[in-house]
Amino acid sequence: MSLTADQFNPFPGGPSHSCCGDLLLVSEFSYLHEREHKRELRLESARKGTAIAVSTQADLERTLIFALRSAFVSTLQAKAVLQLAKDNLAYYDHVLDISRTRYKAGDIAQIDLDRLELQRVQYESDLETAEVNLRTAKITLLTLLNDRTPIDKYDVAGTSISATNCCRRMSSGRLPWETGQT
Repeated sequence: MSLTADQFNPFPGGPSHSCCGDLLLVSEFSYLHEREHKRELRLESARKGTAIAVSTQADLERTLIFALRSAFVSTLQAKAVLQLAKDNLAYYDHVLDISRTRYKAGDIAQIDLDRLELQRVQYESDLETAEVNLRTAKITLLTLLNDRTPIDKYDVAGTSISATNCCRRMSSGRLPWETGQT
């Protein structure tokens, strides 16, 4: 219930219409009457909206943990591929040394030696690609961890158990971007 007083006179020029002179008194009474349990339905809707938000949050955490594990495994894989590319190039250099010796002995022609030396470029290309892939995988992992360590100084070792431990730390509430630590 409310009572309002206003100095607005809707009928100017005539006698006063109330005991208060030019004041216009207005009283109002209002009551919100809801039908068919609308309040309960709104409360239920709000509870369900909260449940959806909680579920969405849990889904985002699962997605983040999956992305972190994938980045960790990709980094380990890229590191292994880089080592394999280095080993392949070293072995091919050994093959080239043997081929040069064979060329000096007259066992193979100059064109064959040139072809073998030209094929070394493919191994060098594989090595460069592996280095770029490792760098990209490290950048992805460091981004997910919110770690500012320089890429050249960051190394990953271990198995997926290390990723699981890191994910457990993240899901326990100690997220690196919240604590400022990694």
